[in-house]
Amino acid sequence: MTLDKNIKKQSIITIYLKDKIDAEILNNTLIKIGLTSVSIEIKNLENYENYYYLAFNNNINIDTINSSYFIKIDEKNSCLHINSAIENIDIYLKVKEILFKEKILNEIYDKANEYKDNYKQYEAKTDNIIKRIETKKSGQYNLFIIKHFIKYIIDKYKKELT
Repeated sequence: MTLDKNIKKQSIITIYLKDKIDAEILNNTLIKIGLTSVSIEIKNLENYENYYYLAFNNNINIDTINSSYFIKIDEKNSCLHINSAIENIDIYLKVKEILFKEKILNEIYDKANEYKDNYKQYEAKTDNIIKRIETKKSGQYNLFIIKHFIKYIIDKYKKELT
């Protein structure tokens, strides 16, 4: 699959991690939690970069994948790029499905806007994981969801390291 190099400009959230990451192990962790690995050729670049499409099965039609629903591992800078068009919240819905399934967040609380109204009370403890987050226009609730997701990913990743 070939996408325009503008995919990099769509990234609205970049999470810089405190620890160096092993991209191969993190790749395996993402696959184990239900993401499907897709290699995408970026135009005008000489190599392939791995993106992880948020899907719950491997039956993805590669020609119809929307480039704004990817997580990219950046091993060199020890960060994750989460690409999602701000007006399209599908990526947050898919992330929430994983968090509900794993009982990290409660779907009933979410539907009652408990998290949205009191996100600070339920915030994930990520001080030992995340160095900083760069975002363009992501609301506090979306960052709340992403922090829980990153904590979940890194907890699983650290188990894989041992």
